[in-house]
Amino acid sequence: MRFLRRPLIVISLLFYTACGSLLNELDRIRLKAEAGMVPSVTHTVPADGTFSAPVQSYADVVFDREISASSVSANTMTGACTGTVMVSMDNFASCFGITTTASGNTIRISGSVAAAGAVPRGVILKIRISGVTGSSGVPANFYESAQGISFAAPCGQNCFYSESAPLTGAVTNGSHSFVIPSGTKAGGVITFQGVTSNTTFFNPDTQQTETGPPACCGIAAGSHSFEVKTLGGLNSGKVITLCGGGSTGSCVYDPGTNSFSNVGAPTGLAGSLPNVGSFTVPITAGPNAGSYVTFAGGTTAAHLYNVGTNSYSLIGSTVTGGTAIGPASSWTRLDNGNIYIVIGNGNSNTNIFNQSTLTFSSGANTIANINGGSFSFRANAGTHAGRILTAHGITAQSSAFDQAVTMFAGPVMPCNPGNGALTTTLTSGSRNGQTMIICGGVSPAYYFYDHSANSFNAISLFTGAVSSNSTLSPLTGANSGKLFITNGNATGATSLYDASQDAVVGSRLFRATSAGTNGFLIRSGLKYGRVMLITSGSAPTSLYDPHTGLVERGPDFSGPLGDGALNIPVTSGTNTGMQYILQGGGTSTVHKYNPATNTFALAAGAGADYSGSVAAKNTGSRHFLIASGPKIDNYLILSGGGTTTADLFDPATNTFSAFGGGVAGCASGVNAGSWIFRLGTNAGANNGKYIIICGGSFTTSVLDPAGPSFAAGASIGGVTSPATGAHGFYIPAGIHAGKFLFFPANGVSTTRMYDPVSNFWGPGPAVLCGGANAGAFSVPISQGLHAGKILVALGGGSTNTCYFDPNANTFTAGPASGTHVGYGIGANSVAFNLGYGIYPSAYVVVYGATSTVFGHWFAY
Repeated sequence: MRFLRRPLIVISLLFYTACGSLLNELDRIRLKAEAGMVPSVTHTVPADGTFSAPVQSYADVVFDREISASSVSANTMTGACTGTVMVSMDNFASCFGITTTASGNTIRISGSVAAAGAVPRGVILKIRISGVTGSSGVPANFYESAQGISFAAPCGQNCFYSESAPLTGAVTNGSHSFVIPSGTKAGGVITFQGVTSNTTFFNPDTQQTETGPPACCGIAAGSHSFEVKTLGGLNSGKVITLCGGGSTGSCVYDPGTNSFSNVGAPTGLAGSLPNVGSFTVPITAGPNAGSYVTFAGGTTAAHLYNVGTNSYSLIGSTVTGGTAIGPASSWTRLDNGNIYIVIGNGNSNTNIFNQSTLTFSSGANTIANINGGSFSFRANAGTHAGRILTAHGITAQSSAFDQAVTMFAGPVMPCNPGNGALTTTLTSGSRNGQTMIICGGVSPAYYFYDHSANSFNAISLFTGAVSSNSTLSPLTGANSGKLFITNGNATGATSLYDASQDAVVGSRLFRATSAGTNGFLIRSGLKYGRVMLITSGSAPTSLYDPHTGLVERGPDFSGPLGDGALNIPVTSGTNTGMQYILQGGGTSTVHKYNPATNTFALAAGAGADYSGSVAAKNTGSRHFLIASGPKIDNYLILSGGGTTTADLFDPATNTFSAFGGGVAGCASGVNAGSWIFRLGTNAGANNGKYIIICGGSFTTSVLDPAGPSFAAGASIGGVTSPATGAHGFYIPAGIHAGKFLFFPANGVSTTRMYDPVSNFWGPGPAVLCGGANAGAFSVPISQGLHAGKILVALGGGSTNTCYFDPNANTFTAGPASGTHVGYGIGANSVAFNLGYGIYPSAYVVVYGATSTVFGHWFAY
């Protein structure tokens, strides 16, 4: 038996040894075979030459076999192209910072959210793979996109998108904001729009707004909210909103459900109820610590809110002459914990509220009456250290209370604060410890108070004026140091100040649009490549940066812009490279922009800046470059304002001159609704001529550049004469190709069509999908779902648009320009395309209608 067993053991060992050797040999054969198989890219998702799905925020590069994750590297910051995986929009002159993950045979590229420094959406991007290896160590084949891919625009295709954050509705009486303390929306801001129950939610991480949860009541004057921070009550951790308007109404906001309800709202409000001037303060010491006191406003009443019982009780009244707390009231906590109350209501009375005894005593009177625009804050250093400074409103006077018995004259304010004035003391950034003052009223005046120096520093940081019903909300968490500001004045405009940058962040114009809004590309100097947007009078301009899609504050314009304002580049002479801006508004004033210094100044004639004289420019003023004839490359400038006068500007000599004979054929002169078509070579006797639609009448004029000279043109006819917003375009395809389509605007949906061969105006092929009006414009669609069509924005303050299909000769409804206040396209809208930057194929749209919002139309 022993003899037999031994061979079996040997045979078994030999079998296992042979099997192991066989498996190892198979591995060696497989690896040797794969060593000759070079990994190659089979495809990408999205496919080369296409867009990703609108929700996709990544791209996958797929190989035909497994790759080594350790061989995959990429730029983490936008800049020079490095690493084995590169993503670029400029043929690899520079590359975007991206994140890569490798798994199996796929490299996933992410970082495509449209944020600063990240891979942008809606841009043709090329991918390059160089130096990646397979799992066996064999170098992969070089790969580069043939056409490139594109993550979908932030809103998809053929759509409007704005990074601005206007409210979903205009603010009015009772409007105010609060920061959400917890829950999935923590750190966001709820803004009540007033009068209605509507709210807007602002997300500080994305800087976008959306419709917020509805309140359980209509918000009225005196409405305000406070967070219940004390533990142990039904509403602890929630926000109570008092509806105002002298009502007992109240809502509870639950951060856990992001909703308002009157279920569990405080009980016991009775008697004198919250109205204009009302506010609530927390009790921090004494037997009622943790409770809250609401001062009713419009009355002398004060109510104690007990967190534990979730009920109010009337506790007494202000005592100084029985004066009711009213408009422009404010409160500040004194160093001893008591509450200093500026009564407001057009008098000089103040009160001290003792939080331990819940009693009132008279405070020292302010040195002048308190009116709209009043605010208070504690001085922390300098001449008035420890004093409570109160701006009186309307005037530049202020009072300084020593927290005891004496009232001093405070610093003279740098402005006369008006309704809606705001203030807060910064706790971070380069201005840490300084107090921001936004003066409110009709002009955007912004200052920082330096406590130590007892002085004010003027600075312009925000977009648009702050006025009635404005609010200021310091953000929390990761966004601490930022201030969310609603501009008030019955608008939906907002601003976001970032203390770390000492600047507005996001994409908002620095002034609202107004008469004469226009812009130009800066071709040299400090701000080369940016677009100058002049939207208002002598105030900050806005500089649009195509590489970020955002704006920065531009230099102050040197005069009041008006109807008919124009801009012209200067290409020779002492002002070569500068831009002339004709002020408009019935004036002949000329300004110049110097790109070397990024400044505006008045330009003077008589050879100092330019030669010759300029006629006054007004509504309907237009200009165009003459493309042929003895005045080739001269600008012809129609004066507008119902006149037939015109100027020539010669860039070669930097000279303005009057155009002799004027614009013939315009029955009422050139006016609102004027427009210009340049004819091509298919126009018979009118080849190369210009058709001027005069505006305000059915008449036209024809410029022959061979003269150059004007002659009366064919009447456009129709049911209404052109008015503000009138415009047109060349029909590129279909049975009417080569003709021109014109919209008289004036609120009508009818169109007119011009045939250059027969020199005849007739009805257009179809009617618009709505009436066109002030601010209307059209842009061609180059790619995507509606390629070959033309988008017509109807203007008139609406968000409505139409598609014109030249092949079908029809109009259909297009996408809305937005759902929020400020997205309506109205008077003084501007649209332009640059062909480069973060969205090279998109149009930048300045919405107009006194808005600070701009955005992008993704024409693909």
